[in-house]
Amino acid sequence: MAVINLRNVVALGVLEDGVYPSVYNGQTGEYIGTVDGEGAGVKTVPTLYMYYRKNGHLYLYRTKERIEIDLTNVTAYDNSALFKLTEKSDISSAKITEFESRNIDVGHYEYKVPWVKSTQQYLYILVPIVRSIHTITVQGIISNQIFTLTGIYVHEGKSWWIYRTNVKTNFDFNDAVNEILDVQVYVRELTAEDLNPVEQLTKLLFEHINNKFNPHEVTKEQVGLGNVDNTADIDKPVSRPQKEYIDALENRVRGWFKQLNVWINNHVTEVNKKFQDVWAAINKKLDKEDYENDKDNFNAHIRNYDNPHKVTAAQVGLPTAASDIEKLKQKAQELQGLLINKQDKTSEELVTDNKRIVDAINEIYGIVVEHNNHVRSNSINQIEVTSEIPTTFEDGTLWIRIPRNEEDYITIKIEAVPVDSTIRMINSEGKESAGVGSVSLECLIQSRLHYIVEKENYITKDVYVDVGVEDTTINVVLTPKTKKTLTVNATPNNALIIFTDKPSNVVIAQGTGTLTYETYDPRDILIQVDASGYETYEERITLDENIIRDITLTALPVEQGAVSLTVIDSETRAKIAAYVYDKDTGGILGQVTKDTPLQLIGDVNTSRILRFVSSGYIEVEQLVTYTIPTAEVTVEMDKVPVQSGTIYATAVNTESTALDGVTFEYKLSTESDWKPLNNDELTSGKSEAITAPVGTSVDFRASKTGYITNTGTGTINSTGEHSVTIVLEELPPEPEEVSVTIKAYEIYDSNKLYLAADIKEISSTGTTVGTTRPDEPLVITKNKNSVITYYALPLSSDWYNIGSEEVVFDTDKTVEILCLRNNNGLIKVRTRDALTSCMISNTIYDETGKKIGNCDSSEDGYVSEANPIGFERNYKTLGDTRYEATEPALFIAAKPSEAVVNYIDLHPKEGQDYIALKFVDSVTKVPITSGISCWFTSTVKTIVTDYQGIAHISGTYDSKVVILVRRNGYVEYNQSYDNLANHSVTTIELVPESTTKEYYIYVGDSETHQPIQGDTTAYLWVTDNWVKQTLSGSFKGFTYTGEPGSTIKVKFESVGYNTLEQDVTLPTDGVEPIQIGLLMVKETPIEPTTKEYFVFAVTETNAPVETVITAYLWVTDNWVKQTLSGSFKGFTYTGEPGSTIKVKFESVGYNTLEQDVTLPTDGVEPIQIGLLMVKETPIEPTTKEYFVFAVTETNAPVETVITAASVLVDSEWIPQDLRTVVANIGFNYTAIPGTVIKVKFVATGFITEEINVTLQTESDESLIVPVTLRFEDGIDYMQIEGDGTKHPIFRVGDVESN
Repeated sequence: MAVINLRNVVALGVLEDGVYPSVYNGQTGEYIGTVDGEGAGVKTVPTLYMYYRKNGHLYLYRTKERIEIDLTNVTAYDNSALFKLTEKSDISSAKITEFESRNIDVGHYEYKVPWVKSTQQYLYILVPIVRSIHTITVQGIISNQIFTLTGIYVHEGKSWWIYRTNVKTNFDFNDAVNEILDVQVYVRELTAEDLNPVEQLTKLLFEHINNKFNPHEVTKEQVGLGNVDNTADIDKPVSRPQKEYIDALENRVRGWFKQLNVWINNHVTEVNKKFQDVWAAINKKLDKEDYENDKDNFNAHIRNYDNPHKVTAAQVGLPTAASDIEKLKQKAQELQGLLINKQDKTSEELVTDNKRIVDAINEIYGIVVEHNNHVRSNSINQIEVTSEIPTTFEDGTLWIRIPRNEEDYITIKIEAVPVDSTIRMINSEGKESAGVGSVSLECLIQSRLHYIVEKENYITKDVYVDVGVEDTTINVVLTPKTKKTLTVNATPNNALIIFTDKPSNVVIAQGTGTLTYETYDPRDILIQVDASGYETYEERITLDENIIRDITLTALPVEQGAVSLTVIDSETRAKIAAYVYDKDTGGILGQVTKDTPLQLIGDVNTSRILRFVSSGYIEVEQLVTYTIPTAEVTVEMDKVPVQSGTIYATAVNTESTALDGVTFEYKLSTESDWKPLNNDELTSGKSEAITAPVGTSVDFRASKTGYITNTGTGTINSTGEHSVTIVLEELPPEPEEVSVTIKAYEIYDSNKLYLAADIKEISSTGTTVGTTRPDEPLVITKNKNSVITYYALPLSSDWYNIGSEEVVFDTDKTVEILCLRNNNGLIKVRTRDALTSCMISNTIYDETGKKIGNCDSSEDGYVSEANPIGFERNYKTLGDTRYEATEPALFIAAKPSEAVVNYIDLHPKEGQDYIALKFVDSVTKVPITSGISCWFTSTVKTIVTDYQGIAHISGTYDSKVVILVRRNGYVEYNQSYDNLANHSVTTIELVPESTTKEYYIYVGDSETHQPIQGDTTAYLWVTDNWVKQTLSGSFKGFTYTGEPGSTIKVKFESVGYNTLEQDVTLPTDGVEPIQIGLLMVKETPIEPTTKEYFVFAVTETNAPVETVITAYLWVTDNWVKQTLSGSFKGFTYTGEPGSTIKVKFESVGYNTLEQDVTLPTDGVEPIQIGLLMVKETPIEPTTKEYFVFAVTETNAPVETVITAASVLVDSEWIPQDLRTVVANIGFNYTAIPGTVIKVKFVATGFITEEINVTLQTESDESLIVPVTLRFEDGIDYMQIEGDGTKHPIFRVGDVESN
């Protein structure tokens, strides 16, 4: 079993009395078994207990199973650690057999397993409970931070701590796809002598800090108070003002000290942990000697009598200076800063920071020691169970508390603002206290307090706090809930405003002009605003934040007036054209021409200021009023006086010195061609001046031999003189070039062999510069001192690795790039006699004469050499007394798994006479390679064969010779030969000595044991083939001669019977021929497995589909059309019941039916399968809203007056409502995309004509539809305010006189 999800656990050891009981005897202090039943009143077997402290409670855990552990006797405990890789985050139910066990080896456990990189799993490490983990490394990297202690695993009296990775991980420490996961776990025995150095230092530090009795023996003189009277304050007479001041100051100081003390006590564990974290980081980088030195430094600090803790005057009986408060705040902030972020520090920095932390802690405690009894530790040495413990417990878990000690309790008081707030307090023991305004509760020191303070219309405070070690008052100030305000400002200001609550429909506020409503809680409100002569406004809102609405009511339609505008030249009194703008909005209202006034319409008797703009005239503003009848207004405009200025260019070098001999050109910024410009006659490097109107921009260009041509631009901003300075740079000198020859090579047998390779620049995938070849190296020319990396990619890319070289173009030279050979293939080769194929021992060389290796005549006696796959090699032999030397033969390397043995055929030298004998077993045809004795006509011959059984016999044998061969296990061979040709091969088959017997193998019926009646065929398995046998006898058997006890394989086939294939062991006893009978089983008739189906389509009313149907069947990744029949238009299909087919039906007016159909297993054939086809839902055409507007032939907005627009609908022109969108005048029109409509615009200065417009469908942009209007004859253009836009106007050549 396992106890899971424990945090910060400490082992108490094994208690004398056993498993925690159901009954506790408070008088005797004994734990006994159950009240009745087995084990009643009997002490139980020892159990392991653990506890941890949290929120002021002490939690005790025990194992569910009884175990016996002696923590003092390590040798009696199992030293094995357990490991498990799993995707499960909980192993509480895991069996012991699911873990892998590792024994301890020199203080650590080693766990190595094959690991697939992409896998993500938890790693569990279980170490014996008598040991603690010091360090865990994964792949050699310290990895303690990724493991967490999660509980205890117990099995058969043995217990292990359970450590687990924090999350699933793939241990991605390198780029290997598959690797060995290497985990090393270094442990220590749980002994008092084996404390962590951090724990030792921390213990010494806090013992020292907690000593409030001036451990450094600081005197008054050391704190600068040597001459102060030591008389206690209480014994000195003081005035009332003095006493009030001292009391007030002391109360302030004590109050602040209490708050700081509570913070320190609540965070002492955190401070201690961070302090240990710093030391843990240091210990990873410091060796033992460094640690000893630092310990000495700490001991030196203990013996320091120079007031390192800055003991205050109060500690030696003197008043405390008020400035200590600020000093204490500063030191506390310094400490907090030091404890944050200790990562990525060097060992030296960590040592320095650590000493600063020690000093800061010492100074803080030196200041507050007068007001703090001591800093309590969270550890508890003795645990006692009180009579308050309940008599029943949840199995596996027990909650207990420390016996009450009055010194361990303090009073916490809550004082609330407002004073009528309700307060409820709950301490860590579950005790409560409640009241109004001020409530107190007794709490365990350093425990957790829960309090709730609440009041209507205030935000409730529900808080958990850590209490300290002294009585404390907590002031709680509630924050009022924020009001949500709704304000409505109505125009006109006499409008009535009503707020109605929804859904109750109750009016909650009303008023005129401006109305405000406030609430603490969100509300659903209906806003209504109404006034005489205006449209009513309504809006529904949720008031969950401050909302302001400025609502302007829309006036109901009023009577319209008009004004007619004419513009004239103030001097000539001739009518002129001008654009008219609204002064307030800036929007264009229309255009006045010399022939046509501009008429504007507005609410009668209302006024507006208009702005008149005309090219070459000063703008005019005019107030006009709309009247009935139309008001006639004539506006006079004055011409703009023309002003000019001058501008010239100067040319200088980069040192700002004027240049002579410069050629100048110029052009206006509106022109495209450059024009020549003379030099100034008096000033060198200066051009003549250009005169042009103010506002004109002029471009200048300056050029000079030996310099880079440059330009400059200037603008004539006033009537004065202007200039442009152009800087000319000298042309740079031509760069010097260097050529480098690039070669690629490999090293073979300590020699360079040059290769053909592509040369790439920058990277192996970069630009190909060219190809270098052994007989034609690549030459590259670059600017001198260029530095470029080149890569050589051999043309036989599979044979070589890519090489690279950084090339400095400092001088003409040759650079060679090495490409290593990729030996991933294999060549196998051996030598044999070219005439007899007998394997010959020899030495093989390559074409350069390098020795490759020696081959012999054994089966594995070939020579092998690693080369790139597909690489060509030439091998040869040098020849000897028997054989001629061979020419180099070509061999190609193959994959090791596919490499076959190649042969070099050797030809005998002239005069080398011999014949070859090949010895084989006459039955098995297997070569005989040893134990052969041979005589040629009574002359003994020494027989040495190769692995094929071939042996060479020296001499010529062209006359009669008798060959005698003997070998154990074979019949003596004696044969006469008349003529054995020179270099011929004679095969000698040796007959094994006979130990065989004759057998008769036959078959019969398995039921009747009678002969098989039908045709029967028998086979014998011989050398990987079935060999048909000749049958005889009534039982249809065959005769076989074989070795008793050996096994043969036979097969019988007969019509109506299952084929019989059987291994038969030949009996050793019996009268020959020994009978072997085998039984054949009759075949079971195979029932047909397919059925016929009729697959058809029906409508939703179960009727046939009335339109034409096409059906398809999915066959081998294709739809195959089917032939339909019957009134229901279906097709016939034969298939396996229970299998699934895919069908498709198509018909006009119906949705295409595509369906997987499982064939039924029951039913009368053909089995009917009806599939439902659903009629198509007619798709309603989707309309879109378009904006149709007018543009000129230059695609610019029409800025004259557009008086009307209409669309032809059913032979009738329907007027459209005009609107302006971003200076474009047009109308909205809703229609189906793709529709062609006929539109007509009536606009001043443009031809009124019918235009066909297609409403496009491609994109949202196509919802904007421009309609091009053509200008009327006699229209010219003008430009207004230099805006770059051409505006249509009438020509003004013919001026009318008044």
